[in-house]
Amino acid sequence: MSKKVEVGKFGWLFLHNDSNSSVDQYTGRRLLSDDDLYSWEQYFDGIKALSKELGFSCAFFIAPAKEFIFPDYYPFERATKTPVDQFLEKFQHNAPLIWPEKELSDDRDLAYWKGDTHWTDYGAAVGARSILSLFGFNRFERWDTVRYVIKPQIGDLGNKLTPPKTYSVALADFGEIPNFKIFDNQIHNHGRIRVFECPSAESHYVCVLFGDSFSVALVPWIIPFFRRLVFVHTAGSVDRNILKSEKPTHVIFQSNSRFLISPAKSSFLIHDLIKGKLKLLAEKELTILQEEVMKQRSPETSFYTGLMQKLFNVVREEGISDNVI
Repeated sequence: MSKKVEVGKFGWLFLHNDSNSSVDQYTGRRLLSDDDLYSWEQYFDGIKALSKELGFSCAFFIAPAKEFIFPDYYPFERATKTPVDQFLEKFQHNAPLIWPEKELSDDRDLAYWKGDTHWTDYGAAVGARSILSLFGFNRFERWDTVRYVIKPQIGDLGNKLTPPKTYSVALADFGEIPNFKIFDNQIHNHGRIRVFECPSAESHYVCVLFGDSFSVALVPWIIPFFRRLVFVHTAGSVDRNILKSEKPTHVIFQSNSRFLISPAKSSFLIHDLIKGKLKLLAEKELTILQEEVMKQRSPETSFYTGLMQKLFNVVREEGISDNVI
């Protein structure tokens, strides 16, 4: 079996033999094809049209894989042209792109950690600042109350070692911010929807974030700046029905550098993604999930509870998994 982790200098772990061919991307053996670039061009054309139609400001944020931040620790040499380089060259002048390689590299030992592919809470704060600054926010005093606690964590890379290995990580204590969550569809990873409302926000703006797993750490830093924040886990793909329901003033499209080889879509239905996950559940699991979701029913969450109720009904009509708990 191929190893899934590459051990670099000073014991830093990096992803290897993953479905996105991250090593081949970094070394230039896997590049964006003409069809990939055309799909991304169609995506940005769709975003521009939506922005004009609905009147929102937007940003497309690429979270760098840690090999871009620790090239001297990574066992492979960066090619002169990678998918990231192709992407930036093609789109940086006609789209609001953010690629915070330099900002994250300035404090890289704080921004990423040994045992995981993702950034730390501090790294997420660096990313959040670049997004919020693009949107015109320039006061970040509310972050001054955030404190860090050092805790042992395994991480998604440390977990691939035999035996799994733990590392010390600085985790942010966000105080009351997590309590602003008013809806969670309880779906893990892709298909997840979370809604937050902050009564003491810096603005009356509404923000929708179509992101990936890097956005999980990004969300708490952004919550205090918007009256309402909706996080949808689609890796940048856009569900227009959510935008039309929320009527946001700001939209963030976030993906990470490894995913650029799989272009996001500007016309995407999260309905289908969630349905596929619900169909994997046994009846008892489905019932428990439905009860948890429907507890969150309110005028502020009606679009999402309605969506989930419809999907629960459809899955039962079509037949659920024969799995047992």
